[in-house]
Amino acid sequence: MRWLVYIRQINDRKSVCAGYTDGTLREWAVKSGKEQRHVTKHHGSRVSGLVYAPIRRKEYLVSSSWDGTVKIIKRGKRAWKTVKVCKPELTGVAVSDDGEVSTCAHTGELYAISLKTAKVLRRTDNEQGWLGNPSKSGPVVAAPAPNENAVAFFDDEGHFLVHRKIGTTDVREKRVVLVVCGMTGRVLAGCTDGSVCILEISEEGT
Repeated sequence: MRWLVYIRQINDRKSVCAGYTDGTLREWAVKSGKEQRHVTKHHGSRVSGLVYAPIRRKEYLVSSSWDGTVKIIKRGKRAWKTVKVCKPELTGVAVSDDGEVSTCAHTGELYAISLKTAKVLRRTDNEQGWLGNPSKSGPVVAAPAPNENAVAFFDDEGHFLVHRKIGTTDVREKRVVLVVCGMTGRVLAGCTDGSVCILEISEEGT
């Protein structure tokens, strides 16, 4: 049995793309409901992140997986580029306006990948361990650090800036599991107790 784990509106909301636990990727036209793409086991394991990235008049679909790969599809093309990032699971993916892909590993590394060349540009180790699905706003990358009940911030060169702790440090009570960077210099952090925290950010991550 497979489960749908990610769904995104793409192509100016004309299409919907979904990722599944078995690595499958599917795309449908919103108006007609007709399936436009179906790649069985696109990844070797669960899809952990899915991003639509319209950049410089080109459109890309970027996905990450527990199998340690990032896949980049240029819309209008049937073939895709595969980036083998690491052995452990990747927990999510984000894409900046300048065409740089950010992805995090379950073991705490943050990777930067070129959207154009599908090459790993750099790797940053996070001493605090596990990082969740990243989100990017301008020069700042934010990612949940569930083991620290915090949001970790990195600059656009991959340098660690700061951990912003949220409430109690007892992760049995609350754990940050999701972050979303907004357009107004704020980060929304979702926690396992159902709460949402709003953090102000700058290029210094404070």
